[in-house]
Amino acid sequence: MDGYTLFFVIALMGVVLYFFMIRPTQKQQKKQQEMMDSLEEGTRVMLSSGIYGTIRYLGQKQVVLEISPGVDLTVMRAAVRNVVASDDEEFEYSNEIQPQDAASEETDESFFATDDTQDNQEKN
Repeated sequence: MDGYTLFFVIALMGVVLYFFMIRPTQKQQKKQQEMMDSLEEGTRVMLSSGIYGTIRYLGQKQVVLEISPGVDLTVMRAAVRNVVASDDEEFEYSNEIQPQDAASEETDESFFATDDTQDNQEKN
């Protein structure tokens, strides 16, 4: 009886290991593969590093993302963590470039000043 009991306990541990560790991992890998297969140009994604971007070009191994207007980033396809729904984003993203009014922006010239310039300004 002791041999059968030991065999039963080991088999039970194997079944528990399968259902609590191996099967969930397989489901997660299958879900990730389905997401990778559904990627297409124009899809908004998040990388494993937390960077958000829009897919511009999609290759077998690499993805070119536009992370901001005019800025492209090439990454491994495996770095794409998930597809981002518009409801998931905290900030509004627009593909349109907003022109900035250079005349309305004031620059802090003391930031660009050298030590000599600052000494001259203090004397005045």
